[in-house]
Amino acid sequence: MADTFTLTLSADHLTPVRAYAALRSHAPGQSSFLFESLTPTERWSIVGYRAMGESLYPPGGKSFSQILEAMAPVDGAPTGLAERLSQGIVGYIAYEAVHSIHAVDPWEHQNSLSRLMKGATVALFDHQLHTVTIAGPSRGSVKRAAWEMAHGPELAQLVAPDPALVPEYVDAMVEDGVFAARLARAKKYVEAGDAEQIVLARSFITSMRNCEPFDVYRALRLLEPAPFLYFIDFVETPFAPGMLLMGSAASSTVILDPGEIAPDVAFKAAFPAASGTGTPQPRSLEIVRELEHAARGVLGGAVGYSLPDGSLKMAAPLHTLSFQDGQIEIGGTTVVRPGSEGDSSRRDIAPMLAAVRSAQDAALERDRAEEAARARAAAKEQAEREAAESASAPRELPETT
Repeated sequence: MADTFTLTLSADHLTPVRAYAALRSHAPGQSSFLFESLTPTERWSIVGYRAMGESLYPPGGKSFSQILEAMAPVDGAPTGLAERLSQGIVGYIAYEAVHSIHAVDPWEHQNSLSRLMKGATVALFDHQLHTVTIAGPSRGSVKRAAWEMAHGPELAQLVAPDPALVPEYVDAMVEDGVFAARLARAKKYVEAGDAEQIVLARSFITSMRNCEPFDVYRALRLLEPAPFLYFIDFVETPFAPGMLLMGSAASSTVILDPGEIAPDVAFKAAFPAASGTGTPQPRSLEIVRELEHAARGVLGGAVGYSLPDGSLKMAAPLHTLSFQDGQIEIGGTTVVRPGSEGDSSRRDIAPMLAAVRSAQDAALERDRAEEAARARAAAKEQAEREAAESASAPRELPETT
């Protein structure tokens, strides 16, 4: 494998959020990511930017086999975690991988099965040692990252979000009555003993209203401090549109250390997570396929990374936000089990809605501040112009007798 260079610095002056915002601002035309865990026991936060390559896997065909091949271990992999991350692949595998693993019938219309970036320059934060290790393909790339993450634009102060607020416009992609009928059918399956529980997905749409996606993430981490938080920015390429994803997960689908078992075997055994489909599988998968009529995408799929030594960490996102064409799609779930009551999908995504509203309000305040600054500058310019005109105007001499 290619050489990877590293540099370890004290992290007492920097946070992963500030570092990611700075690094991303210096390379807006290249894909990047931020992985965090806000639990006290988690040791690592991972920032990656300036990805050198991407792969987009369309639905159907041999795509899933190609994804598993990309995850296979290689000879000569480095030992340090930062170096392995820099040589690893990062991204998502959509829920629709179940079609290849469990022989579930595919939907008629599906988006990409997976999108993965590779070759990123990585900043690995060690919260036990209070250090950050930068790893990249050259000494120059490492030194550049060290400078860039300390010289980014200042993050605007974010007001603590109100968990009770929601965007003014939120539209369900499946109407309430239709979704209620699906829940009723799922409950009958549970009562009949076909499944212990069934998890049905539901998505909502809202407008960005000029908000900054990273502000949504900053608000979300305050509203829902989860074991796994992710922000992935896939930039537009000749073969794919730009795609920005963020969300949280309460548990991991696969955590595999090198040498345990092959990554493809581990992934097939653990995917999808039962927390996103129900139990037991595969019967719950069949019921979900019967009751849902559109692809889930990232929701219930896997987000994370595969490293060249064969280690793998993928989390199952049950809350997702995707940004595209000025709109935000928010995905959540409702769990049907004995004693469950009705639709909880809106309650499930309440932190995401509040995070979007917080970012929208922040954008509105920025617009107001910029308008006020422009008005002050215009008034100052007008006053200076009037003063200059007054100073240059000819003066009448007093009459003499």
